[in-house]
Amino acid sequence: CSSDLGHGCDWVVCWIHDWPRAPQDLVIVELRREFGLGFNVWFQPVAGDYRDVLSRINSDDQWSVPPGAVKGDLLLFCRTAPDSFIRDVFRVSGPVRQVEAGWKPGKDWMAPIKRVCTLDAPVHLSDFRDHRVLRDAGFVRGNMRGRYRASEYWPDIYRMIVGRNPSVTKKLARFGPEHIL
Repeated sequence: CSSDLGHGCDWVVCWIHDWPRAPQDLVIVELRREFGLGFNVWFQPVAGDYRDVLSRINSDDQWSVPPGAVKGDLLLFCRTAPDSFIRDVFRVSGPVRQVEAGWKPGKDWMAPIKRVCTLDAPVHLSDFRDHRVLRDAGFVRGNMRGRYRASEYWPDIYRMIVGRNPSVTKKLARFGPEHIL
């Protein structure tokens, strides 16, 4: 969607809604959601005390998420160095809004989140670096420190996760690679 569309327009119909600063009074119909298709996968870094908080919760009413995330997207929480691994998998369970951040000055993109699963065998940054496809991904080159969209790599990441954690296969079934766009 383009920011120029907001003037004199009541509705926007698109396949993927990727306009985080859309005017509040504009109705946006995202067709992939209307037809129950597709989701995105995001890396979300977590550090310090928030790592401990995250490991103890099953859901939260307001958590920092990538600005392009929308309800239904998958969040792979990356514990930053020295840990450098993914253990917690959540989904965005409500609308993403820009609000005053409680953890830093200014605003942040926040949304409710709900746990999908916890990995007994975490996937480490070194595992991604050793993978023939994933080693060249931006989230690997960036040491899993940014809020990367990793949807195109999801089939490989998914296989890596369920290969090490067969017990989460059922919990991740609705997020299988065949459901991503």
